[in-house]
Amino acid sequence: MSTTVLIIEDSPSMARTYEGFLRKAGMNAIIAETGEHGMVAIQESDPDAVLLDLHLPDTSGIKVLKWMAAHNHTHPVIAMTANGSMATAIDAMREGARDFLVKPFAATRLISALEQAFARPDTPPSHEVKDHAPQPAEPRPAKTAPKASDFLGSSLAMKAVFRTIEASAPSNASVMITGESGTGKELAAEAIHRHSRRAESPLTILNCAAIPKDMLESHVFGHVKGAFTGATSDRQGAAELADGGTLFLDEMGEMDIGLQSKLLRLIQSGTYSRVGEAKERRADIRFIAATNRRPDQAIREGHLREDLFFRLSVVPIVMPPLRERGADVLLLAQSFLKRFAREESKRFETFDDSARAWLASHSWQGNVRELMNIVRRVVILTPDVQTVITADDLTLCAQTTVHMSSETTLSSAAPDLEEGDRLVEPLHQTERRAIERALAVTNGNIQEAARLLEINPSTIYRKRTSWGVA
Repeated sequence: MSTTVLIIEDSPSMARTYEGFLRKAGMNAIIAETGEHGMVAIQESDPDAVLLDLHLPDTSGIKVLKWMAAHNHTHPVIAMTANGSMATAIDAMREGARDFLVKPFAATRLISALEQAFARPDTPPSHEVKDHAPQPAEPRPAKTAPKASDFLGSSLAMKAVFRTIEASAPSNASVMITGESGTGKELAAEAIHRHSRRAESPLTILNCAAIPKDMLESHVFGHVKGAFTGATSDRQGAAELADGGTLFLDEMGEMDIGLQSKLLRLIQSGTYSRVGEAKERRADIRFIAATNRRPDQAIREGHLREDLFFRLSVVPIVMPPLRERGADVLLLAQSFLKRFAREESKRFETFDDSARAWLASHSWQGNVRELMNIVRRVVILTPDVQTVITADDLTLCAQTTVHMSSETTLSSAAPDLEEGDRLVEPLHQTERRAIERALAVTNGNIQEAARLLEINPSTIYRKRTSWGVA
C-alpha cells in the first residue's frame, strides 16, 4: 500500500498543485475543500498524514486540530499558512501540528516536512516517504536547519523564525526582515544565504544607514571615472559584487526615496547602470532587506516606497524582541558567558540564582545586542576570583550603561513622544513580564519563581488570576 495524504484546502487550484507534488513522489492524495469534509475524511479514510490549510471557509485549521485531539486522531499534521500569519502557525504547533509550510512552497519542502513528520517514532507511516521521493537531477550540498549553527533559542517565536528561514532559504524569493534594533536581523540574513543554493557565491552586505545619502547610489550601482567630483576611477557597486549571490540591504528605510525607484527597476528587470554610464548591465541577485522601522508607518511617512516593500517582502520574517523570548535570555547569556570568558582567559562558568532572576526580569530594550554587551562587560570588569556571576556584578555593569545613556540624552535633543513611548512602558507590563520570565526559567514552578523574584508565591497566583491565566 502506498502512503495517503489528506489535503484540506479550499482553493481547488492549490489543492491540485499539492496533489501533483505528492503523486510525483509516489503518494496518493485525498482532497477535502472544507474543514467539515476533512474531518469526515479523517474518520473514513484514516490517512497517513494531513496537509491542513489554517484558513478554511467553514472553520479554522486550529479547530480541526482541536477536534482531532479530542477524538484521539494522532495523524501527523502539516499546517499551511499564508505570508504574515506566523502567529496562527505558532498556535497550530501548540495544538499538535508537526510542522508548518509558508505558502507558496516547493514540492521538495513539502516532501521534506512529511519525511520529518514520519520520522517521529510515535508516528509510523504506512510506507517511508523517502522511498517515494524523487531524487534530484544533480547532487546538492547538504543543508542543515539554521537553528543549530546560526541562532540560539527554544522559544516558540524563534522556532517560527527558524522554520521560515529553513523554508525560504532554497528559494530565490526576496525576503524582508523586520524587528527592533539588536534582534539579529543580519544573522537571519546570513543564515538564509548560508542555507541557500547561492551559498558558494558572495553575500554582499550594504548598510544604508551607514553611508552618506549622496554616496549611496554609487555604493549600490557603482560609478565610472569622472561621474562626479572625486570619482578618479571606475568602481564596482554592490549590485555587481552580488551578481550570482545575495544582496542584503540593511536599514532599507534609510535609503533615499528616489534611489528606491532605481532599486525597484533592478529587482524587477535585473538591469542597472553605473552612475555616469549609459551602458546597461545585468545581474542575477537574490535580495534580502531589513529595517527596524514599522513598514506601514515608514510607507505613510514617505521613507519607504510601497511597491518596493511588497516586491521585497515576498517572504516576511519578524525577529522577536528579546523580552518576548522567555527562557532564551538565560540560554543566550550562558552562551555569551562561556564565549567571552574563553576570549578573556577568565574562569567564569555560570550565573547564580540571583543573577538568573536579574536576567529574567530585565527589560532588554537593546535586545540581544544589549545582553551580549552586558555579559562581555561583566566578564571584563569583574575580578577573576570567582567562577559564578552574581546579580550585583550584572547590576554594576548595567548601571554603567544607564549612566552613559543618561549623559547622551542630556547632551542631545530630547526624544520625541513616540520614542519616549518605546523607552517607557506601564509598570504592570514590566511586572507581568518579570513574572512570566521567572516562570519560564523555572519551567512553571511557582514556588521557585517566587523565590527568584523575592516575592510571596500567593502574589504570583493572584496576578495570574487577574490576567485570566489558569
